[in-house]
Amino acid sequence: MFCDVVDVTAFSEQLDPEDFHDIIAMYQETCTAIIRRFSGYIARQVGDAVLAYFGYPVAQVDAPQHAIRTGLALIAALPNLNARLQNSLMLRLTSPLQVRVGIHTGVAVIGEMGNKDYTESMALGETPNIAARLLSLANANTLVVSASTYHLTQEQFEYKNLALHSLKGIDTPVQVYQVITARES
Repeated sequence: MFCDVVDVTAFSEQLDPEDFHDIIAMYQETCTAIIRRFSGYIARQVGDAVLAYFGYPVAQVDAPQHAIRTGLALIAALPNLNARLQNSLMLRLTSPLQVRVGIHTGVAVIGEMGNKDYTESMALGETPNIAARLLSLANANTLVVSASTYHLTQEQFEYKNLALHSLKGIDTPVQVYQVITARES
């Protein structure tokens, strides 16, 4: 799962760097709490971009559902986060913080990458690449998934078909779906 803040550059331009730092820190704290609540593994947080793995380091049959529930919970948490930002920082943002989320389910190899100065566990393969590309297709406060995630979760969630899309660096077009809501159990 990849998520990021919509138009983050506009926030960075309109705010004092310290205020911008505080906004991103509060956003990352929110993401971290929600990802952990749904058994996700935070692989990387760089500024407003958050990469999370589900089904790692322990495999889970329902990892795709956990990823989607995480994305929906993050979107649902935004009004509260925006209220906290306004109150704690005493800022008047020109627009509320919004996010977009992309999820793809597939096989990846996760291993230590880097050198003696810096190493991290990274997922390699098309799975993280497709998730990152899907992110660019999501509108503000929406979550999009690939066909592989859709097929594994179509009974648990309602979707809108967004058609086939060519993704940069991916040879085959990918069927994309927007998650609307969780179905009642």
